[in-house]
Amino acid sequence: MLIQSRNFRTLWVTTIALACFSNAFAQQSYKLTDLGVNNSKDNFSMAMGLNNQGWAENMDGTVNPPETSTSTTVSRGRAVISIYGLNIDLGTLGKADGNSWINWGGINDRGEAVGQSETADPDPNGEDICGFGTHLTCVPFLWRDGHMSALTTLGGNNGQASAINNRGEAVGFAEDGAVDSTCPAGTTNNRIALPALWTRGNAEALPLVGNDSDGFAFGINDQGQAVGYSGNCTTATHAVMWKDNAAVVLPNLGGTGSNFAYAISNLGQIVGQVGTADGTSSMPGFGSTAQAAQSPKSTFCREILPPSPPASTTAARLWETTLTPRSAGPTASFGRTA
Repeated sequence: MLIQSRNFRTLWVTTIALACFSNAFAQQSYKLTDLGVNNSKDNFSMAMGLNNQGWAENMDGTVNPPETSTSTTVSRGRAVISIYGLNIDLGTLGKADGNSWINWGGINDRGEAVGQSETADPDPNGEDICGFGTHLTCVPFLWRDGHMSALTTLGGNNGQASAINNRGEAVGFAEDGAVDSTCPAGTTNNRIALPALWTRGNAEALPLVGNDSDGFAFGINDQGQAVGYSGNCTTATHAVMWKDNAAVVLPNLGGTGSNFAYAISNLGQIVGQVGTADGTSSMPGFGSTAQAAQSPKSTFCREILPPSPPASTTAARLWETTLTPRSAGPTASFGRTA
């Protein structure tokens, strides 16, 4: 399935990741549990987050035909928490039949969850950030103790909270209200979207790289280190880690787009994808980048990956670092230290 992230799309590769995992740990015994759907009319459900209590955060909804196509669109959806077989609809901040949605890592060990929800108000600029075709204002939310509340934006109408750590700090993006000059003419979602950090409900813009105009923070660990991208309206130019209110660019393979960092562990390990300069693909890394090509698990992944497209190829990556930049400036890179 293709999920729209602002004005460019990312192909989910969940099946590939699961296949690699199950092969690498074939000697283990696992029980598969169907978490079901929130509404009997739903034809789609996916678990997007899992905390250490075993609670899953799901997105449940209805996709348009053809249902099995990777380019299908979603007509309705809800953010749901599944607790040992009990599915809790998180609701919306608007109409009773409105939509809410989530991203990866949107639940912490205290059962607090974040995402985005439609309101009942039409977007005054005609944007459709939630992506359901309703063109309603779409705001970041925090769900806590059975109640959904709106998080503030950075002055604009829309935003999304993507992940939350065990300190209650959330990250995502929020609009500041200004028109984004890097958006092509006719772009529906054409306002500047800035990477955002919410602390105690208050929004703070995270810094961008150089002259970049937009960004999105996807993940945050319990040390408050966040990861995402910095770029413009249509391109994720740099995979980024934010620490102490500074943005540091992560290494890539020479590609000028499709550079995302999705999650960061409490040890500072970062996973994501990077674009390649020559259009060839590289395998998922399960260690340092140098080790990835020789990993048996990477070899298995290579066998089940479909043929690489001729251009705009991306590669899954794991960055391991002590988070100490080698050089100053917005293009600082990371290296393993002794």
